[in-house]
Amino acid sequence: PNRSGIYSIASELYHKIGMTDSAVYYYNALLDMGTIYAKEAAYSGLAEIAMEKGDGRRVLQYLRAYRQCGDSIERITQTETIHRMHALYNYQLREKENARLQIANQNKTLWIGGISGCLILFVVSFIAYQQYSSRKNLALKQQLEKLRTIEKENQKQRELLEKYKKQKEELEANLANTDSTKENLLRRQLGQKIERINHLLQQQAIEKEQEKEAQEQLFNSELYQRLQERTSSARGEAYITPEEWELLPQLINPAYPAFFDRLHSLHQLSENELHVCILIKLQFRQADIARLLQLKPESISSIRRRLYQKVTGSKGTPDMWDKIIHSL
Repeated sequence: PNRSGIYSIASELYHKIGMTDSAVYYYNALLDMGTIYAKEAAYSGLAEIAMEKGDGRRVLQYLRAYRQCGDSIERITQTETIHRMHALYNYQLREKENARLQIANQNKTLWIGGISGCLILFVVSFIAYQQYSSRKNLALKQQLEKLRTIEKENQKQRELLEKYKKQKEELEANLANTDSTKENLLRRQLGQKIERINHLLQQQAIEKEQEKEAQEQLFNSELYQRLQERTSSARGEAYITPEEWELLPQLINPAYPAFFDRLHSLHQLSENELHVCILIKLQFRQADIARLLQLKPESISSIRRRLYQKVTGSKGTPDMWDKIIHSL
């Protein structure tokens, strides 16, 4: 494969040291199997040797061949130059395309990262919302259960009172129908049962009477009367001082013993919401509550409506919240 190079070196070496025959041999060998560059060098060498021998015809022949090789080399060089230019252009195109692809890949990576981040954020938000909804539903369920428990307690007290009254009537009827001379033991047992029921009824009546007296004391108290006067003040001086807010629960507790415990068990109230509920329990009208709290009547309605929805989980009117307050 490397004969062309070896023959080129050999031909030039023999030419330089004056071994003309050997040089001509290798020059001619190059004309058969050498590269175009080797053939050009061979024709040049043969032309010099022919010139040294004074053979003008061969000099002209070798020079023409030499020129043809030069032209071929020039065409090859131009072709190679064009190829190199194309290769360089293609390389630049490839580099440009690679840069575009890198930017596209970076954008794609950023896009995938953004989508993944949004998806993760959505999943986390969904899980957090589910947990929040679960806790909210559980709290609402507990509030409704407490509200039903309060209603059941009130109903149970009413039913128990009716039951005692009915039992008393039945026992008194049985006692009236019992023979006073023959059934002393039975009459004594009926009398004891009636006495126990009377004691229970009397105890309930005393508690009711105490609560009623406490309510009368509340609504006839100096503080309550003072608040009523402020609501009708012509100069609009309706307000409640912090000291009066602290005093009001002391007056309400004897009149409505379970009010605050039941109210706080239903919902964690803000200070403003608690004040509205207290004034509702004290039977103030919406306009009067608005004056005392220095709010608009629409704000009072909104608070009552919102509290009803928070406690029951369903929309309702302000009056529906008032009924819950009065049932506590």
